[in-house]
Amino acid sequence: MGVPGRPPVPGHGTYPNGDYYLHVTQDLRLGTFGHPWEQTLTVWGSSLLTAVQAELSDLLGEPVRRRD
Repeated sequence: MGVPGRPPVPGHGTYPNGDYYLHVTQDLRLGTFGHPWEQTLTVWGSSLLTAVQAELSDLLGEPVRRRD
């Protein structure tokens, strides 16, 4: 993401703020889902999770739920 020929880096609208937010690849292999009532951010796809896990834990705290 964020490089020529790829989607822009998600900014506004990734973490829930009263609405549901869904960012997925065309093949649905990886993405994020922001749930407004739970105020949670679901991340799926092993390559995406590996890339963002440490930063998200630092920013948002430990995961509420995890499925391995």
